Amino acid sequence: MSLSHRQIAIVAALGAILWFAAAMVARDAGPFLFDQGWRHVLLYLGLFPVTWPFVILFRAAADLSKDNLFAGVAVGTMTALFLDGAAFAWLPTLYGPSTDNQLAGAASILWGAGVFLFIGWIMSRR
Repeated sequence: MSLSHRQIAIVAALGAILWFAAAMVARDAGPFLFDQGWRHVLLYLGLFPVTWPFVILFRAAADLSKDNLFAGVAVGTMTALFLDGAAFAWLPTLYGPSTDNQLAGAASILWGAGVFLFIGWIMSRR
């Protein structure tokens, strides 16, 4: 089953909102979270349980069935990744003032995108 225009618009908008929220967390909490120690590991592991409800939100907001859940998650993730790439290329200070924070912020968003796709795939198979 393919996505309707309405569903595409909803998941793309949600993907943009989630990307922006993640970028703001990276900017504001980055110096604390991106210490390359245990907090950084906890951030990456913590994205699994934190992301799960957002996949459920995508499913509910866009009225996605089991058959088109992964497609909806993929469109939202694609939107977020386009924005992440553009922001990192042309406005890296969005992720914080230091190069280290910018790199860690963009990398954590890439990781989060992978987690989001993985959870969407798992949920679409259940």
